[in-house]
Amino acid sequence: MLCILAGVGIIKIINLRSFDHSRQLVRSAKNRVAATALQNYWEVLPMNKQKIILYTRDGCMQCKMTKRYLSEHQVDFQEINISENPASAAYLREKGFASVPLVFRQDQDAPIVGFRPEALQKLVG
Repeated sequence: MLCILAGVGIIKIINLRSFDHSRQLVRSAKNRVAATALQNYWEVLPMNKQKIILYTRDGCMQCKMTKRYLSEHQVDFQEINISENPASAAYLREKGFASVPLVFRQDQDAPIVGFRPEALQKLVG
């Protein structure tokens, strides 16, 4: 038997023979942790601040340009680098996203995908 842990709670006790199933459970647990982190971020920001999350990765020129654009326009955002946070990368893949940068704003249904200055202008405008 094997206990799979996520955060501080035990997710499930499984038989070692079902290795593929255990990998799926771990992947699912990591995605839940990433989703919970995203939800917690929305809840802790003051209501007068724009609640923006920017997903990036190392070596991504569009990510750097998007980050610079937001910084130059004094937009508060949280950057999540998927190169350093594999759980967030898995979460995005599960949601159907295949590339970064992704700019999520709490009050918008669809994120901004890629470096799109016209869409970012509407965001900061």
